[in-house]
Amino acid sequence: MNTTSKNNNLENSLSTPPPRIEREKTTEVTTNRIQEIEESNISPSGISDSLLKEALEAEVEVQNAPEKTTVTEKQISDIVMDIARHYNVPNNLAYIGLCSTLQAGGTNKNKRSNIKITIAGIGFESRKVNEFINRYCKNITPRQLARIISNDIYLVSKRYNITGNAYVSLKRFYPHLLIEQEFERFWASDFQAENPSCPEYIRTALRHRYVDKFTSQKKKKGDIKY
Repeated sequence: MNTTSKNNNLENSLSTPPPRIEREKTTEVTTNRIQEIEESNISPSGISDSLLKEALEAEVEVQNAPEKTTVTEKQISDIVMDIARHYNVPNNLAYIGLCSTLQAGGTNKNKRSNIKITIAGIGFESRKVNEFINRYCKNITPRQLARIISNDIYLVSKRYNITGNAYVSLKRFYPHLLIEQEFERFWASDFQAENPSCPEYIRTALRHRYVDKFTSQKKKKGDIKY
């Protein structure tokens, strides 16, 4: 083969487009499989066909997510005024008392728990504060209220140096999840785990603590099977 012929063959091979790769095959198979699943005949249980038929034909709206828990300004005001009357303090100290007891562990569900915080020489007790919360907030717990006013609790705690109830536990068992910043003490409360204002790494540490604590409690009760 002469040089001219070789060059012509090379040019032809370079000008020929590469073979088309069938990338659509996997997508096509997946799409077909999904259609098969969607179109397959799902047999009802047969236990209550008439009720199922009526349920599927009902024109109703179903809300998957529960309504967000809220409290009114009046409810908060009533709680604070009762705290103020009980301890004979002005409203601002009563609100500090509310935030402080919730921060220090007043959200604990253990009925025997009673956190005491001294403010301006007055001893506030979480058991009494929670009584006022329950009086005006029938449908929410002290912990749910703490979540609602969680930013206020952080600001009050930072101002008056009140450590969150979970901080000692986080320092002892999850130091690798903290970065040794002073503000961590004021965010480290159980109810801050879902607060978007709380730094993400602290929320992660709080969630780890919650899961480990819950698992430990289940083990003690024998609810977890291995």
